[in-house]
Amino acid sequence: MLKTIDWQKAVHDPRFWAVRYGCHGDYLKFPGVTWKESLAWYKNLVGHDQDLQRAGTEEEMEEGWTLSLSFPEDYSWQMDYTTEDEMDSGTYHSLHHPTTYPQGLYVAVEGPDDHLPGLRWAELKQIEASLMPSWQGGFEREALAPLLYPLVEYIAFAELEDVRQTLATAWQDLLGLDAMQAEQWLDQIMEVYEQGQVLRMDDQREWIPAFNNPRSKGEEFWVHTEKEGWKTTGPTSLRNIRKEAHHFLPFFSMLERYSSEGSLKARERIRYMKGLGSTSASSPERQIVLLNWISAQISDEQKQRLLQAFWGKRNEKELKADQVEELIAWAKEDDFVSEVEAVLSLLQEE
Repeated sequence: MLKTIDWQKAVHDPRFWAVRYGCHGDYLKFPGVTWKESLAWYKNLVGHDQDLQRAGTEEEMEEGWTLSLSFPEDYSWQMDYTTEDEMDSGTYHSLHHPTTYPQGLYVAVEGPDDHLPGLRWAELKQIEASLMPSWQGGFEREALAPLLYPLVEYIAFAELEDVRQTLATAWQDLLGLDAMQAEQWLDQIMEVYEQGQVLRMDDQREWIPAFNNPRSKGEEFWVHTEKEGWKTTGPTSLRNIRKEAHHFLPFFSMLERYSSEGSLKARERIRYMKGLGSTSASSPERQIVLLNWISAQISDEQKQRLLQAFWGKRNEKELKADQVEELIAWAKEDDFVSEVEAVLSLLQEE
């Protein structure tokens, strides 16, 4: 049966990451733990041993776990780990939406029959950005990037520094790894795509062809078209150029909207404004100052929509002192008008 996982506890355990990255050979070794102890811990985590003991005496039970991440506009990303069928065991990643993906759409599969890549690095960063303002993942948000990074193939040298810094910081914060441990671990898992070749680091930290070369005959591993969005030349990917990559476009277009600089700033403005509301009433004099600043820049309709969305108020006379002062300060900013438009657009979408 599916287990309820304490994700906050799991992401702070190095044994979880050893299993997540499949450190069962001589090549991959997660710092501080062995594969044997990590696998034993993981089997206990998902109840694998207990269910095996009951096999043959009770109805066969599904083993594994489910993790769901909720996105704006009613999208969600679901990770399902199952060992019910040895041939189909693995981690399945699917997109869901009430109307766009009512039955779910697989974006990646990790298992005996891998279907990777599922993500570009830029898309993983967009996932982070769109989730962070209202993070409700059940675990520390720093774990999100290393949790989904196994779906990323392949990064470019231009992305390498950002990838290493992001993942190193996450594992140092979650596990207390020192800088050397983090660097040595990252040296093991980094693979870079360059001019039709996949490269990895050897023991001397020199870039050499990876074991799985070549993955693509084309010079570019990821290509983009306006009609279908991003798709890959990677032959096993569900987003392959020969398949119907356009099915993924609605989800990734949503990520672009919610992770843009303007959108992130607008969401932070909304969050901050909604948190205001002192007990002190605003004075008529300051209300007039507010009107003088905003009436020349935005319409009365826009002002009313802001007041209603932020605080459920009909006009400036109902505002508290801190609300009036923050609106005045905001109206003095150079990008006030464009940011108001971004805030109102985001509020309408939500």
